[in-house]
Amino acid sequence: MRGPAIRAGLRYGAEAFALGFFLGTLRIMVIAPATGTLVAVLIEIPVMLSAMGWRARRIITARAAMASISARAAMGPPGSRC
Repeated sequence: MRGPAIRAGLRYGAEAFALGFFLGTLRIMVIAPATGTLVAVLIEIPVMLSAMGWRARRIITARAAMASISARAAMGPPGSRC
């Protein structure tokens, strides 16, 4: 039961890292020189949060094994387990 949850968590983490790497590079090279560092970060935050919220929902609904609350809790970081 925990195998699919761990794989889903690893996938989510890898996708979050890749998106953060891409958006961070875009922010530093394109947006920050034009708007300043703080404004660039404030532009990046909602994009990152909404994209990762959407991805988390898609990962969970794509797998029948992730239907239970315990499987969803196992997908999170070790300190957040119930």
